[in-house]
Amino acid sequence: IMTDYASALETAVFTRLTSQVTLATVYQHVPENQAPPVVIIADFFPEQFGGKGDEVERIEFDVVQVIRGAARKPLHALQSEVKSALHNWKAADAGGVTFSEVQHLNSTAQLLPDGQNYYGSMRFLAFVQTP
Repeated sequence: IMTDYASALETAVFTRLTSQVTLATVYQHVPENQAPPVVIIADFFPEQFGGKGDEVERIEFDVVQVIRGAARKPLHALQSEVKSALHNWKAADAGGVTFSEVQHLNSTAQLLPDGQNYYGSMRFLAFVQTP
């Protein structure tokens, strides 16, 4: 039976961000017409890691931020909060899997073409395995 490592990681990340982020609401699925500021747990990119029979996945994942306003500073504050919550954080074992510490890989921040909203994306990495 295949373990769904990405879902286990997404659940842990959602719980962590919900408890740590105060500058925006955290979503896995954003309601239609939801106004910023928001933090969205976005895409997961799992890949098998190790040799045949090793139950380990290397998972990169993206956390997206949207804030309203033409100033970059509030987005950087929100990204700092997300990074503080996740970088070097290790989730407790759950659902029959163990997690490595999460690592922050990179971040981007850009003004959207509407000139009224800033969009940020942060890429993180974790290893998830069966104990």
